[in-house]
Amino acid sequence: MLRALLKYAQLSSRFYLTGRAPTIVYSKERTGSVALYHALRNAGTHAIATHYLDPAKVAEGKLSGSARWASRHVVVPRKPAKFISLIRNPIDNLVSTFARQEFVDKPTAEGRSLAAALDVSAAQLADRFQRHYLDGGEYRRELNWFDAELKVALGIDVFSHPFDKTAGHGRIVAGTVELLLLRTELPDDAKAAAVAEFLELPGFKIDGGPENANGRPGVAGEQSAYCQHYRELKNLVRISSQHWDAIANSKLVRHFIGDRELSESRAKWAVAPAAERSRGSIPANIRYASSELGRP
Repeated sequence: MLRALLKYAQLSSRFYLTGRAPTIVYSKERTGSVALYHALRNAGTHAIATHYLDPAKVAEGKLSGSARWASRHVVVPRKPAKFISLIRNPIDNLVSTFARQEFVDKPTAEGRSLAAALDVSAAQLADRFQRHYLDGGEYRRELNWFDAELKVALGIDVFSHPFDKTAGHGRIVAGTVELLLLRTELPDDAKAAAVAEFLELPGFKIDGGPENANGRPGVAGEQSAYCQHYRELKNLVRISSQHWDAIANSKLVRHFIGDRELSESRAKWAVAPAAERSRGSIPANIRYASSELGRP
């Protein structure tokens, strides 16, 4: 509590002394935003990171201290500020978000240990992903972050502004807000160059995210304590044509994802039509084919 109050006070004093808002890294979870935030901090840039700034969430007490500060002192009064939002391939993002929830968020909320959370087979994980994220429709909520969150907080409809899919980044200026949209999949040096230009920060570099530490924000699934489960989950998950079509035709994909990347994602994740027909009413059953992997 004391640490949060100190952080809040530091943000306020720095803001009112300099007259400049911090750079706000404002992105959906598991997009590389925390790694970018740490790179900015390492470069000496005044920055904060948050996944949520919707004032309604502030009223409900659901935001971190930094996010509450940004909402109250920058977003609601519409003070001049620069925001950076990253966009990750939505299917990679869905699988990564699901894995973190299964091995970090839920166990923490339920008071379970990591060892208990890891006591599950790859096939069971894939089944949960199918039932909760796909059949349960959770993926639709995940695809709607820009409309449900950023548009509400900043008043910007990113889909009404052009985005260069080839370059992988673009800027929007709307009133007092400057927003840099940045694809997660860009090489770090390309992301760094776009950020450096946006913030007028010559020599800025992105050197990767936090080191391996389960539960630490920003740790990539491949580097986490649940990395083996995560790899096996990615090998087993397949997406039926019903869900694939909904994802591929979403505003997020149509606006930010190029045809080539979409085709590669289809080859990686989608169940082939012939495989769906052979499996009858459970097209994602292909995920059980490797159930002999068992527990690592």
